[in-house]
Amino acid sequence: MNSPMTEFEFTFIDSGRKAQCQPNPAFPFGMMIDAGFKQMCLVDIPYPSAGCGVLRVDCPKCGIKVGYTVAGRVDDVRRVTVPCKIKGNKQIRDPRYVPWGSEI
Repeated sequence: MNSPMTEFEFTFIDSGRKAQCQPNPAFPFGMMIDAGFKQMCLVDIPYPSAGCGVLRVDCPKCGIKVGYTVAGRVDDVRRVTVPCKIKGNKQIRDPRYVPWGSEI
């Protein structure tokens, strides 16, 4: 039996600045960040962001809070992996930055 999907909470922390450079043309539809954890959740985050700052992702089940920088542009992050705070969880590879729509 599948467990119900976790409803993540999102908090945008505005830096009060505007993006200073052009968006990365390699990511015209945003990107995914794979942090490479053995136990993790795949989370679609609000896109595009409201501006430059940090988007904090909170898991109400395990309590972890993870922040990702955003700029309110087309190359912002759209999907991330969030580590699960389970005893013995270990990072197994370096993060990968891949275009939106690519497989993790």
